[in-house]
Amino acid sequence: NEFAPDVWQVRGDIDQASTNRFWDRATYQIRNSPDPAETLSWLAALRVNYVVVHDNNSREYYHDFKFPEKFENIGQKVFDNGQGDRIYQLDANLASIASLKGLNNLSKFSPRDEKILLSNYVEWFAGGEKIVVKEDKSKLLINTKIDSDKVISMGVTFDSAWKAQDSFGNQLTITKDPFENMVIVPRKIGQQEITLIFSEGLDLWVGIGISLLSLFWVIFLLPKQLPKILKWVKSGWEEE
Repeated sequence: NEFAPDVWQVRGDIDQASTNRFWDRATYQIRNSPDPAETLSWLAALRVNYVVVHDNNSREYYHDFKFPEKFENIGQKVFDNGQGDRIYQLDANLASIASLKGLNNLSKFSPRDEKILLSNYVEWFAGGEKIVVKEDKSKLLINTKIDSDKVISMGVTFDSAWKAQDSFGNQLTITKDPFENMVIVPRKIGQQEITLIFSEGLDLWVGIGISLLSLFWVIFLLPKQLPKILKWVKSGWEEE
């Protein structure tokens, strides 16, 4: 992140690389919708803290937003160079304590009811207590007090490779909400520290294995078979 290296980005690179299936829907509305309320809801769902906006006066090559003026009604402007480049700060948090009952009451996503479902979703997690997520090498740490009938809602896309454990030694269930973000289900109430670790699954090692076998074939087997392959191709051409 050029502007703030220590600030987490929702993602980078190309949109097709996103693992959350709502990414394209969210970014389309954020970029093209003239409605500040809808834009704010999607930004909240993605737990976005800062938005970098370039209008038509900016020298930046990419101008992502069709209605850049709408951000004046969405967040607090914390940077403006007077040349079409602005940064807006939003009141978002990566994790919060939310109601388990509220989670169960959330409806499954339907494009027909997108706005109301999105609004209900944001209201569910944003109404809870915000909690701090700390990074410790390859782990995420959450130190908080959990009451009964509460879960931890996170602005991180669900993946089965995520594992959670509390300070009592319990392995915790991680599920996903209707917008495919992670929800941690505690097993104990009271003050506790929850550790999150991303552990690569079998699919990674299968991919590595296939790559190694392919490399072995190219380096050691292909040179021996190449004359035969070329001869077979040549004979095919001659028959035509």
